[in-house]
Amino acid sequence: MPVVRHRSEMTTRQGVRWTETVCADSAAFGAPVGMQGRLFTLAPAAAMPPVPIAAQEAMVYVAAGSGTAQVGAERYPLERESMLWLSPATEIALTAGPDGLECMLAQSAAHD
Repeated sequence: MPVVRHRSEMTTRQGVRWTETVCADSAAFGAPVGMQGRLFTLAPAAAMPPVPIAAQEAMVYVAAGSGTAQVGAERYPLERESMLWLSPATEIALTAGPDGLECMLAQSAAHD
């Protein structure tokens, strides 16, 4: 059954110059779901602490701005409408470019 969630219904966590919004996960729907979606919004030149990746498969899609993603020792450039596939990874650290960064991290549910 399709579900529409509005921003006011989503859980938000804030840090210094960044925001994480949980768009979809088991807690949001009150039942197990097969994926998780989180929206990250970073102010220009802001960096946020590493984000854990608990899944086998994950991707980051950049909706606006630019920046970099650090996965392990590697850094990857991010720009508007680009996508970074993570398979496998344990965490990702995001840093915004001069125009800020807004991106969605979608990952499959963690496997036991």
